Amino acid sequence: MAVPFKAEEVGEWEIKASLADRKDLKGSQRSTKFKVLKGRAVIAFDNADNALLGTGIELVGTLTPELADQSITLKILKPDGSVSTLTDIKSGELGVFKQRVEFNLAGNWDLTATWTGNEDYESVTKTLSVAVSAEVGKAIIVLGGGNAEINLDWKTFSSVASQVHKVFLRRQFNDDEDIHFLSPSLSEIQGADTVTTLETLEKAITDWAKRQVNSQVPLYLYLLSHNLGNQFLLEKTETQQKYLSPQLLDTWLDRLPEGTPVTVVIEACYSGNFISQAGTKSALVGKNRTVISSARGDKQSKIARSSSFSRTFFNLIENNKTVAEAFEQAAEKMERTIFHRDRLPQMDSNGDGNPNQAEDYVTLKGSYIPADLISLADPPNITKITPALELKKGVSSQRIEVELLGTNISRVCTTVISPTFDPQAEFKSWNQLAFVEFDLVEVSTGKYAAPYGDFTIPGDYSVVINAENADGFADPVQTAITVPGAESKPVARLTGDVNGAKVVNIFDLVIAAGSFGKTGVGIMGDVNGDGRVNIFDLVIVAGNFGKSLLAAPSMVSKVKNY
Repeated sequence: MAVPFKAEEVGEWEIKASLADRKDLKGSQRSTKFKVLKGRAVIAFDNADNALLGTGIELVGTLTPELADQSITLKILKPDGSVSTLTDIKSGELGVFKQRVEFNLAGNWDLTATWTGNEDYESVTKTLSVAVSAEVGKAIIVLGGGNAEINLDWKTFSSVASQVHKVFLRRQFNDDEDIHFLSPSLSEIQGADTVTTLETLEKAITDWAKRQVNSQVPLYLYLLSHNLGNQFLLEKTETQQKYLSPQLLDTWLDRLPEGTPVTVVIEACYSGNFISQAGTKSALVGKNRTVISSARGDKQSKIARSSSFSRTFFNLIENNKTVAEAFEQAAEKMERTIFHRDRLPQMDSNGDGNPNQAEDYVTLKGSYIPADLISLADPPNITKITPALELKKGVSSQRIEVELLGTNISRVCTTVISPTFDPQAEFKSWNQLAFVEFDLVEVSTGKYAAPYGDFTIPGDYSVVINAENADGFADPVQTAITVPGAESKPVARLTGDVNGAKVVNIFDLVIAAGSFGKTGVGIMGDVNGDGRVNIFDLVIVAGNFGKSLLAAPSMVSKVKNY
């Protein structure tokens, strides 16, 4: 015979069973002792193990045994190693307890709940690990300056805007959810969402972005146009032009949720006015805002199919450089190219309107777009170019060749800059910046070439070449073709003048240092012409530092001041 028994207390129990005497049986008695130990408690969570940065969850746990009014301790271990402990959590009916947790750091969070137990149940600890990932952010791409009928450089500008669009996609932005692309033409550029107007840009910022960004979801704003004034030429038609000022852009960005990080990259002439004007910081700069311009406020920005500031900057972003690294290296690369030289790109990230200071770089330390993601892209790499040479007298044609590494090359483009081009000059018409541009064709595996037959003006032509595939653009390379002539004077050469600016300064030293260790023909930084860049080249540049062929000493602005 079995008799149900439930031990309801912890301790030593004794059970006795007895049988009284019967006519046919003698009575008997038996007993047994046993110990009842504390019961095993359980905590279970009813939450997912992943979340987005900037969100929060209501942590829901259940304690078994289902006891109310029990004290639960919750230890929160954040990704940065910091720990906080909450001790005022109580279980309710059926042993359920709740606690709100806000995720303000990306990474792995450990949420550990502990009940110390009671007289009848052992203590229990349970950990919920939550992987908190950062949302990539939202991006607004703005192509201004008119459509193909108005903008003579539509192919160049639409190509640059398209490249920026592709970089955001490769940095894990979703085309439908994370990117809003404004263009003067929707049919002539892939991925465009809305026609570029003041109204559509205002709506993109104050409606589309406002509903989605916050202190943990940043906004990236890219502006591209070719204005000749100190405001951004947003709209251009046959009959009118409309401009975007720093003040107007500031009023729109002020309507975003408080604390939203905003990065503005502007490729346009005089774009430095969006950082400071006549020594006074613009309304646009401020807390939580990084403003990057392709040129100083008194300089024009020059864009070619082969290279531009923003094309170079976003190439570096795609290669997993931080924003500060991408800016610094893009500025250095611009200084090496004749038609970008002395444009003096600007960056302000600490809100004081004084660009390119050490504080701006410190503020952006570790800042990626959108995060520290290793890029799997493999853009082309140009390994060889027609070396600099002087044409024979009477010859006006030269075959331009490059060799490169890369797969699925879609275009190899060439820009030719005439000896008459003055990088210091300011232009009243974009026709004055209509450089000759043409494509090279593949003549054998990895080799591209095409002849150019208009080397007719005595002097040094600069030939800049770039290559593109689905993964991005190569670093542009350049060579020089010299046309002799009776009326031309021998070009004065200054030892250590790497970039040909007729002065030996910090830019020459930076270029030589950036090429340190490279070998080959025509490498910028190979001052002594031995086919390699090493310590001897750096010593030559340093030994001639400050020398100049200019009529008067030049004021040279450094890329970064420490």
